[in-house]
Amino acid sequence: MIRSIPELIEMCSAFYSLLPGDVIMTGPPAGVGPVTSGDVIEVSSPELGVLRVSIA
Repeated sequence: MIRSIPELIEMCSAFYSLLPGDVIMTGPPAGVGPVTSGDVIEVSSPELGVLRVSIA
């Protein structure tokens, strides 16, 4: 990554009010292809549950 997690949080909080439960997505790790129609992106956390997004 170009910037560290603390730097990303600082940059986001300069423009948005970050609230508990907000998610900052940083992009895919190296070697992952592009997101295309029909893909499903899923993020899970024991504290928050599952966030699932279907790409149209």
